[in-house]
Amino acid sequence: MAENGDSRQNVISETAISWWRDILIALNALTIVPVRRANPPSDKEIATAMRAFPIVGLAIGLAAAAVYSAAFNLQLWSLASAILAVGAIVILTGARAEVGVAAFSDALYRKASAEERVADMKSAGLGVHGLLALLFLVTLKIALIAAVANSREAAAALVAAAVAARAILPLATFHLSPLADLDSGPLTVVPTREAAWTTGALGVAFVLLFLGPIAGIAAIAFGAVAGAAAAWRLRHEIGGYSTEGLAVVLSATEIAVLIAAVVIR
Repeated sequence: MAENGDSRQNVISETAISWWRDILIALNALTIVPVRRANPPSDKEIATAMRAFPIVGLAIGLAAAAVYSAAFNLQLWSLASAILAVGAIVILTGARAEVGVAAFSDALYRKASAEERVADMKSAGLGVHGLLALLFLVTLKIALIAAVANSREAAAALVAAAVAARAILPLATFHLSPLADLDSGPLTVVPTREAAWTTGALGVAFVLLFLGPIAGIAAIAFGAVAGAAAAWRLRHEIGGYSTEGLAVVLSATEIAVLIAAVVIR
């Protein structure tokens, strides 16, 4: 009996250590939070660690919700609180999604081949279409957060949107093909099947937890449709995914979940 107990404790300990390692890898991939590691993770480690993306999304969403709630309790009106919450996400993530959407939008509106569009996305500088897309994206997120019925529901919507947006990334990379000349990085690795299923299950669970059954189901449906549509557009326009294209999938999912939180009450 004692040996069985020790064996069970070892399994639990190894599982906890494995998840903690994956969370740190995911944190490094999705945020600018410094994570100390003796050696960079291997592709195999990243492929498994992508299961932790929804947990990092949860942390990002909770941080934004805390900023929103603090600002709202300080008698700042909902719009100002929403601006601060979106600003917190931008700071935590290094504006990777916003920069990616701007770069993709600039390349998309150029009448060129898929190869030329990919080259455009990698080039420095922000064009008119990218600037307009960036303004539209940030403004729409702020407006949707401010439009949620009350501060508690707005905070919950922030968390649900952040989780869903990060949960869909491993699913997108699992079903799409990376571009041949894609720069190496955490998002260039195809997740394991187990990681893809796990991230989907965690994303659904967290969204339902924070939005409730009715709004949660609607948010999952909205987010899935928006993410799938964005992924289809990537395949159609450039033949696969790039880090900029994944930013579009993330942002489309995030917006869709926020819309669901506003319209389903």
